[in-house]
Amino acid sequence: MSSRQRLPCRRPSITREAVWHRPGGVHRFTVTVGIDPGTREVREVFASPARGSDIDALIADSCVGISHALQCGADPIAIARSMLRVEATVDGEVVELRASAFGAIADCVAEVVVWLREGGP
Repeated sequence: MSSRQRLPCRRPSITREAVWHRPGGVHRFTVTVGIDPGTREVREVFASPARGSDIDALIADSCVGISHALQCGADPIAIARSMLRVEATVDGEVVELRASAFGAIADCVAEVVVWLREGGP
């Protein structure tokens, strides 16, 4: 990885909903992906889980880790692909889901990257 690239104070962003299925229930939270206006590359991510929840710190730290990796040149799609998946039954159907909030956030970032590469604004 290269050295960290600082971002301008103001930059465009895209907000998505992340969904993390767990045995104890479904956690939904907002993920905001920051874009470098000069390169149109995704360079940071923030999330807004329920304040004070037991996973609040995990989600915040996941965003910091992903953002730092992106600012050092990591491939956001490779990050998302490398996260663990687990099988679960959702609405009577067996599906593969992310095993952690980190993976759900990485998926949101990867979706934005693909969208931008396909011509998103």
